[in-house]
Amino acid sequence: MIASGGDDHTVALWDMSRCIAHGQPQPYGARMQGHTDYVRTVQFHPTLRWLVSADDMTVRIWHWPSRVCIARLAAPVSPVSLLSTASCRSLRFCVNICDVAPNSQIGFD
Repeated sequence: MIASGGDDHTVALWDMSRCIAHGQPQPYGARMQGHTDYVRTVQFHPTLRWLVSADDMTVRIWHWPSRVCIARLAAPVSPVSLLSTASCRSLRFCVNICDVAPNSQIGFD
C-alpha cells in the first residue's frame, strides 16, 4: 500500500499488489478528503492503522481503512514538508514535524 497527497487537497491510497495484474498502480478505495490546500506529505504509522497528512496549516490523523479523520491539529509551521511517526512514552502516537528547528512533536493518545 502506498499513500500520496496532491494539489487536489486529498490523500489517495494505491494498491501496489494489483500493479502486477494491471501494469500500473490501482486506486484503493475512496480518497480521504478534508484538507483545504495542497497535501505535501503523508506518513503511515509503523504499527497502527493510522496515516498522517499535512499541509494546509494542519496535521490530520486518519484511520486509513475507514478513511475517517480522527484528529485535526494545528501545524506549528507551514508548509510542513516532512513528517515522521512513532509510538512514544505514555502516548500511543507521536508526530514529529521535521521542518521546525528544533523539531516539534505532537502527541496523540
